[in-house]
Amino acid sequence: MTRYSPYFLMSGVCALTLLAGCDAVGDGVAPTGLTFEPNFQATGLTAREAEEAQEAFENGEPFRITECIPAQARTVLEFDNGARENATQRSENIRYSSSDESVLEVSNFDIPLTVNPDQPFPRGTLIPRSPGTATVTVNFSNFETSMEVEVQPLGEIEPFVDFPRALAPNAFAEVVANAEVNGQTLSVSNAAALKLTDVNSGDPSEAVRSDRTADGRVFVRGLLPAVDQQAELDFALCDRQFTQEFDVAEISELQLARAEDDGEPAVIGFSELLEATAVFADGSEQRLSEQVSFSRPEEEDNLLLLLNTQTRGNSLLLPLSGSEGDDPDEGEISGTGGVGTLNASFDQDASSSLPTTELPDGVTDLPEVEATPLEIPVRPGRAAALHWRVEANDEGERVLELPQGCETQPGVEADIQIFRGSDDYVTVTRDVTRSVNYLVGDESLDEEEDEADTAQDEEEESEPVINVVRSGTLSSQLRAGTITAVGEVGEEERLRAVLVQSGTIPGFDEPAEGEERRIEDEILVRVVERQDCAPFDDPGVLE
Repeated sequence: MTRYSPYFLMSGVCALTLLAGCDAVGDGVAPTGLTFEPNFQATGLTAREAEEAQEAFENGEPFRITECIPAQARTVLEFDNGARENATQRSENIRYSSSDESVLEVSNFDIPLTVNPDQPFPRGTLIPRSPGTATVTVNFSNFETSMEVEVQPLGEIEPFVDFPRALAPNAFAEVVANAEVNGQTLSVSNAAALKLTDVNSGDPSEAVRSDRTADGRVFVRGLLPAVDQQAELDFALCDRQFTQEFDVAEISELQLARAEDDGEPAVIGFSELLEATAVFADGSEQRLSEQVSFSRPEEEDNLLLLLNTQTRGNSLLLPLSGSEGDDPDEGEISGTGGVGTLNASFDQDASSSLPTTELPDGVTDLPEVEATPLEIPVRPGRAAALHWRVEANDEGERVLELPQGCETQPGVEADIQIFRGSDDYVTVTRDVTRSVNYLVGDESLDEEEDEADTAQDEEEESEPVINVVRSGTLSSQLRAGTITAVGEVGEEERLRAVLVQSGTIPGFDEPAEGEERRIEDEILVRVVERQDCAPFDDPGVLE
């Protein structure tokens, strides 16, 4: 097994990759059955509400959905090798029909979205038309299955939208559309109509434009800042309305921060996440972490390394060896640190995206905004304790119950002593999920042991219970520690996080020759029965 030092994970910076499932239904294995089942969590229910709804359904109650709010279900093909595959949208040969289309229709990718007639609902989407009960039938090859669906009256509904009070030109923000429907929180993006209006004229706004993704999410992009440039977001759900006014305004200040800044120095070798926030004249703010480019002066390339991920809302920072002139050997921390400078910029000029170069009155080209530089002190440190962020159960065991086929990243923290000079230390807690080694079962970090056990391992090799994304190059760091349950329900596996520190760390006692410091923590991962875990637009594979 390859061991990665948490201090030298800088090589091979490249684009992040995503794993995708196979395209062919069943992957060439003969199907033996067909199931049509609710997709409770895709409706926006909380985990507890989804569990209660699943239990009621398994006890014979119909799948209940709400009038005028499309819902998701899932078609599962079963195969002769025991695999189960979510094939809801994957094959045109799977056909859906309803016993009463006045109550409920089901899309075969042929029913236009309510909010976008040019885009059809995904296959298998349930579109309720009126209160009542209907039976949905699914056919594939010589297999057929059905499910009873009860459409409930709309009743009480309160839509709400999460959206910034101000929007920067050339920046975008997601319209998070949810609603309290009959006491439950539902995701209603694909049911909500959206209109953007100029507050002053009442006409469609030229200051913004909206784009809707295939899964129904809506993003609004700022275009034209101007004097008194206000837009209105009109959000219509069924027969209810929601309105929110917002400004399209020039950025007054671009602020940078460490995502979890406790006021103490960044620790050499331990990565952190960065944030960028646009601040407007009235004090309103918009998060721009995934839309700026972070940078640092070239002369400080031995203090900070940056990876602009433009994903998950942050970029990654890794403090390096320390002060100018240090030339550390691999695996060692040399130098006593220093102060690194973090910069970022954002281009507000969106006029180039307009169909004409003639700008409306009051609108001018805007300059690029430079962030106020953020100084980040960098110091050496030594970890004293390591712990998974997994709570103990009533028996004192730390067991992570993970549904079959699902993934999670529970995270690992370390208590770290930072040396600040003159025998002055401070202890901090840092997220080290991206910096530790992950060992499954009896895996070892010792290469000699690994080589000696190779033959035995090959003889005793069995199907894995869990898969873990290992810490490696910076390109994989944001997903490091992500666990996927691939075993059978009820199976368990040990998972250890191990942090290795070797070489001399300034300010701390030197280790004996050849000695390395290791600290670790262990959890037990148990595979439990799956309800759901994947977004509806991702067909996924159920092993």
